[in-house]
Amino acid sequence: MRDLLSLPMLSSLEEQIKRCNALINAAKIVDLVAPSDLEGVLGLVQIESALIDEKISYRRRLLLARRDVPRDEVDLLPDTDGLLIHIDPFAQPGDGLSLGKNSIHITPFATIIEFEGSATSHQGVVDCVALCAALANRLCTSSPRVRRLRPLSMAGQWLRDSLDATYDPALTLLRNHLDEEGSIQVVALPEVTNPDLSSLDGIAERMLKRLVKSWPEMDFDQRSQALSELALPVLREAKISTPRVEELIWKRAIIAENGRDLASVLNEVRGEWPEGGDKTRVHASEISDRLISTGIF
Repeated sequence: MRDLLSLPMLSSLEEQIKRCNALINAAKIVDLVAPSDLEGVLGLVQIESALIDEKISYRRRLLLARRDVPRDEVDLLPDTDGLLIHIDPFAQPGDGLSLGKNSIHITPFATIIEFEGSATSHQGVVDCVALCAALANRLCTSSPRVRRLRPLSMAGQWLRDSLDATYDPALTLLRNHLDEEGSIQVVALPEVTNPDLSSLDGIAERMLKRLVKSWPEMDFDQRSQALSELALPVLREAKISTPRVEELIWKRAIIAENGRDLASVLNEVRGEWPEGGDKTRVHASEISDRLISTGIF
């Protein structure tokens, strides 16, 4: 795996990550805390996997899901006699990693994003899952569990609402990074096995089925034209943003050997997420166990 901190948008966190590692390795026990939402679980399993493979003592603490916490209340964090790592995916974007004497607070990271060969810079936000993945990789560079979860390190970025409003440069850089290192494969919609189409209102499913059959024999120009025709009715419906349509039709990220893509898997998992305090926590814990053990939902 290529170090996520090699990405310019994350490189400024280098020293903070080193300090996090020092705090974790010095702690007699780590309390790993996250909300019982999909976003919380995706970040938690990255760090928990590294703790397991490094044989560091820890406790998993799942908080109420965001929808179960009244708007004017804050998370009630557990008391601890060790190090508290609080993964806070719904916090306002800020420093990303805030360290105290016995605490690490992980929040979305507001940063400047630049692309190689371009003089234009972008304001962007990197989500908690990517930060947790970067920390986990540094904490245990040879962790097989962290390696299995690598394709999901961009999952939190996909779940952010920012892509529903505008182009997300952080998602583009993460996707490209994972594709170049071989953790995912970026393909067009006709190459995806059993894709979820529920977000693509107006898509011509019969046309897609015909396109899947003819895709191997088509050249680049034919494929480009066919995808544009496939996308046109979706864009006319205007139910989702153009950047998300582009990702769903032109740039699906294959994350599993069975050909399933990230967007389809996350949409299905989120649709099955239960509502209600204890039920949500139990489900979140079961999903965490499965991801840590197998790397898949």
